[in-house]
Amino acid sequence: MTTTSTLLMGAGMGLGLIAAVGAQNAYVLQRSIRGDVAMVPIVLFCVVSEAALLLLGVAGVGALVESAPAALTVMTWFGVVFLLAYGAVAASRALRPGSGLQVDGDARVPSTLGAVAACAAFTWLNPHAYLDSVVFLGTLA
Repeated sequence: MTTTSTLLMGAGMGLGLIAAVGAQNAYVLQRSIRGDVAMVPIVLFCVVSEAALLLLGVAGVGALVESAPAALTVMTWFGVVFLLAYGAVAASRALRPGSGLQVDGDARVPSTLGAVAACAAFTWLNPHAYLDSVVFLGTLA
């Protein structure tokens, strides 16, 4: 592959992952729109976490695939099963009116530390983050 096509592929993958707003991004957007917490610590935490996940993917998955090519097949099927289950849960929520996020109501305003802790949970406890950053982008790297 040429450098230009590699650059275009990387840019396309990055844009594709950014366009799909996940739980972490939705939470950060919600907090920033409401303006109820300091956003700099939250954004810094998210940037550092994403960089760490990408580094883990580039360093770890590449080495794993080189040493055990069957691991890529296992990771692929794990991803397929996870996404199918996640899609089924999302479809069932979509079919039940009123089961999603509520716009009105008394939403508790977290402290900045509480908001960073929520971002930590959305980032490090979310299997989707590992699939995107570690497995998918790590495999491409």
